[in-house]
Amino acid sequence: MKTLQRRKAMRLVLLLCSVALVGPTAKAQLQPSDFDVPDGKIEKAAGERLMVSTKEMRATLKFATQQNVTVKFTYLGPTKEVSRLGNGEVRSQFGIKLRAQDTCNIVYIMWHFSPDQKIAVSVKRNPGQRTHEDCLDNGYINNIKPRVSALPQPVHPDQPHALSASMKSSYLTVKADNITVWEGDLGPVALQFDGPVGLRSDNAHVVFDFLASK
Repeated sequence: MKTLQRRKAMRLVLLLCSVALVGPTAKAQLQPSDFDVPDGKIEKAAGERLMVSTKEMRATLKFATQQNVTVKFTYLGPTKEVSRLGNGEVRSQFGIKLRAQDTCNIVYIMWHFSPDQKIAVSVKRNPGQRTHEDCLDNGYINNIKPRVSALPQPVHPDQPHALSASMKSSYLTVKADNITVWEGDLGPVALQFDGPVGLRSDNAHVVFDFLASK
């Protein structure tokens, strides 16, 4: 009798644990159809993963989640076609968009693969503007001083990595391969707009899993 009671108690503990794991902070893998992709393309890859191979890609989720994202990715190398930034630079990068109201008002967390290797955090703010034609590459705030800053591990083709970003109010925490590489307050400007989470890439052929907290 006591053994039966213990088994029932153990089943209850396991059930409660499973409920906790799928609660509101659980992260779910997403599909290409979950994204609005006005620039470039997100495709399915082997093993239920996602892939971007276009020279640039901009995407946001079609629905709201918490501002809490993890991207597990493998960089396969630069894309065949080349995209240049507004200043003419050819940069290979992949990263996360938070509070993406539109193209002109966004928080970016970008992992640079070349010509430099670092995590770059910026706020793009252009009040009253919405499209790329409106704001172009204007409105970037790049000189935000973090409380914690560190370089990520070097990224080489065919090696797995993970990038996580989480915002609570205006406070941002970024982890690369489970190590905090940027932490600090983005200031009130980052709360002057709001929108879903998303992705950006430039000149980067990447296979990835995109996990967002619902």
